[in-house]
Amino acid sequence: MANNNSKTKPTIKSDKILKKLQTIFAISVLSNIGCNKTGTQHELEDSISNDIKTLLDNKLVKRLFGEWEVVWGAGVFQSQLSEKIQPQADNVMFVAKGSFAGETAPQYIISIAGSLTIYDYVIEDFWVSETVPWAELLENSTFNRTPRISKGTEVGLKNLLNMAPGGVQLMELLKTMTGASGEKVDIIVAGHSLGGALSSTLALYLADTQDLWDTNKKAVLSVVPSAGPAVGNREFADYYDQRLGAVTTRIWNSIDMIPHLFHKSCLEQIPDLYLPEYPAGEQGKVMVEMAIKMSQNTNYSQIRHDTPGLPGTVIDEIKFMEMVKLLKNPFKFKHSSVIAYNEFLKFMTQVGLQHTVEYFKLLYLDELLELPRIKDMIEHVIGKVSLTDKGFKEFVEKLSER
Repeated sequence: MANNNSKTKPTIKSDKILKKLQTIFAISVLSNIGCNKTGTQHELEDSISNDIKTLLDNKLVKRLFGEWEVVWGAGVFQSQLSEKIQPQADNVMFVAKGSFAGETAPQYIISIAGSLTIYDYVIEDFWVSETVPWAELLENSTFNRTPRISKGTEVGLKNLLNMAPGGVQLMELLKTMTGASGEKVDIIVAGHSLGGALSSTLALYLADTQDLWDTNKKAVLSVVPSAGPAVGNREFADYYDQRLGAVTTRIWNSIDMIPHLFHKSCLEQIPDLYLPEYPAGEQGKVMVEMAIKMSQNTNYSQIRHDTPGLPGTVIDEIKFMEMVKLLKNPFKFKHSSVIAYNEFLKFMTQVGLQHTVEYFKLLYLDELLELPRIKDMIEHVIGKVSLTDKGFKEFVEKLSER
């Protein structure tokens, strides 16, 4: 397993490739913009779809990425837990159609949201103590049973596959797309954070079941997961790399905590990620010990583990506060001076910034940080990760109950 704290800067062969990655990343994060919305599943599907369409029609977005339209979704999964606590969307996915700069052939991006609710944190992110054979998802009794994924990832993948906005599931959509006349169909699966984990898993599922939805073999799959944790054992990672490694561009910030989950040696690096400016403290070490204990005996490994991380930079005190000011309503503190006195809070806030804002900067997409919806999304993530709202505290309490 490669050291996840690599400072090596990945080589970007051309501006054209960078532009393509920027477009895919930007569209992949749009699935998260409904993070603060409430309502029934169908209400959320309508509302989130409208917001995505509005953003795709934004002048800045069009200037940067060209014309893109939603052709399926947004699909929403809402758990009973979220219905009870707060009626939000737990999983969101949509499909956008467009073309990359300088290209005329249509491309389809399957965009998958990251962690939005307590359900996501407790179930899909951290149900890692139990793993299931990949063969069970394929319903193939003859398939090798040694590749395994986390139980939480299995749950998340099934949630995606069962979505049916407008009464149409994703597999039905793809079958229609590949059955139509014409040339090849380029399908890119992408997502950030939990979406990064689920995008690679969904892409592998599509590759392994392609005979069911693409009888003409017209689909060309590629994958752009960003900031995702490891979701399966070494055998699963090896199998993924064999099947899709060549068409996968894994994006990760070398000092983002989330991609360090859940490989043991990478977990052990977490307390030192932001030294000397932001030590994790005893609370941080306990958090890492808990993650190691939860994932012991599972042998989690990253897909494309040899991919060098983007060279994230620890944010110093002055820049730290400048970046915080990017947010519409930073932190929700009654007394903001707590930032200066709680080292673990500062460490976790750095985690939140490295997991969100820093990706926009590393991919030269700073302009998007000015969009109100993007600010809302980042504020939501940092609020959860940095322990600045009751959501993460609820997560810790529920996690300890399991």
